[in-house]
Amino acid sequence: MRPTSSANLALLATSCLAAPTIPPATAQDPSLNSPSSSSLYRYDNKVLLFRHGEKKRDSSIGLSLKGKKRNKCLRNQVSRGPAARCMRQRRGAQGKPLPAGEPPQNQYIVDVLLHLAKGTAPVLTPNNKNSASSISTICPCLPNEEGEFAVVPVLLSTLDGISHIRIFLAKYLKPLEPRMQALRGVKEVKRRFVDGIALLDPVENMGIVDEAIKKLLRKIEILESRLVSNPLHSDPNLPALYEQFSAKEELKTKIRATKRKVAAAHSILHLDELRSRKRVLRRLGFFSNEDVVEQKGRVACEISSGDELLLTELLFAGTFNELTPEQCAALLSCFVFDERSEQTSKLKEELAAPLRVLQEAARRIAKIAVESKMPLVEDEYIAGFKPELMDVVHAWCCGAKFSEICKMTDIFEGSLIRVFRRLQELIRQISMAVKAIGSEELEDKFNKALACLERPSSVAFAASL
Repeated sequence: MRPTSSANLALLATSCLAAPTIPPATAQDPSLNSPSSSSLYRYDNKVLLFRHGEKKRDSSIGLSLKGKKRNKCLRNQVSRGPAARCMRQRRGAQGKPLPAGEPPQNQYIVDVLLHLAKGTAPVLTPNNKNSASSISTICPCLPNEEGEFAVVPVLLSTLDGISHIRIFLAKYLKPLEPRMQALRGVKEVKRRFVDGIALLDPVENMGIVDEAIKKLLRKIEILESRLVSNPLHSDPNLPALYEQFSAKEELKTKIRATKRKVAAAHSILHLDELRSRKRVLRRLGFFSNEDVVEQKGRVACEISSGDELLLTELLFAGTFNELTPEQCAALLSCFVFDERSEQTSKLKEELAAPLRVLQEAARRIAKIAVESKMPLVEDEYIAGFKPELMDVVHAWCCGAKFSEICKMTDIFEGSLIRVFRRLQELIRQISMAVKAIGSEELEDKFNKALACLERPSSVAFAASL
């Protein structure tokens, strides 16, 4: 056989000896500019490549002088002109380079001889040899038919194996007879090697001594032995099972892609909500139009056990200035109690008045949030601040016994203790917040409220609980 590409391999031979797995009428018409065209030729056996040429004696990269002459000869034989090559790099649309993520095996086009049905050989010209239209008519040759050998451009990814056996070709392959002679040569090789045509060994045939290549070859042998030993290797249902598994993996890929789309949609929704929240904070004066945090924003950062916006608004509105420490503790209980209570009691005016101020401030914040396109229901937001334990907390801070306040409500004792503990933490945070703005009077008031709430000898703040 005569030469081929500059890599010491003649890309000349083919999967022409086996029956095609699809009839000619359903043969695909892929595009060489599409990575999916690697499934173009569906033959049962491997695509065979026949080694040619000679390496340099010093095992360096490239061909010897004799190999270069063979390479030039074969390029003249297979191509339509001296400038054509057996393997050439693919180009994208309008001659542009391929995308950066294109796999290496899909970046090259190889001219090979394929066994085709008569009359379906492609007509290659310099203008169409890289396009799908040049191979749109090809059909595999059916069993027991003579067919014809033709040069067809395929993707490098469609080649399955490289043989170290070499056959000799005629000087020119454009006429039909030299190509049919090459077909008879391939059939003769197949007849002589009944057990299968040996593939090119990188170490023995190509003289590669790189240890990394040898390790890869050993890994390939181990994996192939595992494949052969697998019970599915000889299972007659393997094709059907493989199709099912492929469908499953395809569905998994679609699911992952859909999840990514959902996550992207959620991120867009979160961005919209973030813009709405920023509008609310800007209108309430927590930061300026230039997104600079104001004093209100710094105070709100100190609070995490209750509604930061409403508590900050109450502090800056002076709601706690006229209240006693006991009233402050009672009002703050609305922020930490979240259970349902069936008992309703009429609050005294000293507690009902601060509650109305709280609800009015909450209604104002809710309206601003709704106007800023936040998903908030005004009535639900206001109802979230429950006053059922205001009188209980007020009585406790005024010195009532735990057994007495338990009779004032239908809430369980454990729930009362949990509310007291949460209220303790909230008062501490508010005390730190007012200290940050320099209000010593409010700081002292909240410290007194904390002292009224905490009773070291009481069951509510016992160390054992």
